[in-house]
Amino acid sequence: MKKENRQEPSKVKMQDRAIATRKRLLDATVQSLVEKGYAGTTTQEVCRRINVSRGTLLHHFSTREELVIQAVEHVLETNTRHFQETMARFSQDNPSLADLARALWEQHWTSGTFYAWLELVVASRTDPLLNDQVRSMGARWAEKFASAFRSILGVEPDGPYWMFFLALNALSIERLHSEPARVEQALADLMAGVEFLDRFFIRFQDRQTRLEAPASAPEGTGSGKEEKE
Repeated sequence: MKKENRQEPSKVKMQDRAIATRKRLLDATVQSLVEKGYAGTTTQEVCRRINVSRGTLLHHFSTREELVIQAVEHVLETNTRHFQETMARFSQDNPSLADLARALWEQHWTSGTFYAWLELVVASRTDPLLNDQVRSMGARWAEKFASAFRSILGVEPDGPYWMFFLALNALSIERLHSEPARVEQALADLMAGVEFLDRFFIRFQDRQTRLEAPASAPEGTGSGKEEKE
């Protein structure tokens, strides 16, 4: 029994080390995607970044494809966490759509994880296995995005909202090859349009809904029909 008790903590430590190593490999893969792109993210490059042997990597991921697919999931978790943290900061402040969009632009659409995701999206165009994984991941992320969006603004992120977020996607790609001043001007123009939409349509309609809602009867009073009876 004593021998078993001595071995148990050792097993736990080995499991902890294995989990930590796996996370380091995934982090290194994502960072490599950001800095070197999909083609440059080889198993050798990932191993070099965290100074582990190829055998260690193969213990966790049997192929490069498996490593990259798991990195896709890692990117989803990271993007979802960043998005939820951003939305949570606004939950008590009654934010405008423009306020939310600026925060998401700075913390999501210009982040390393977004560009790691973009590398995977482009690579998946000609890789059926990766494409299936990317599509599945995109669907899950979209649902988490929609849920958080509804909880903050009380509306579905479709129609003009969806078009607006597609515009942010386009600007994120544009900033890779256009002059910064041009991108900043386009972003400013987009935000001005969002401010107008938010002020004169979203919040105006919200006020109208509240004004048109029937006032609740004070407690202890009945309807006119009940009083007459």
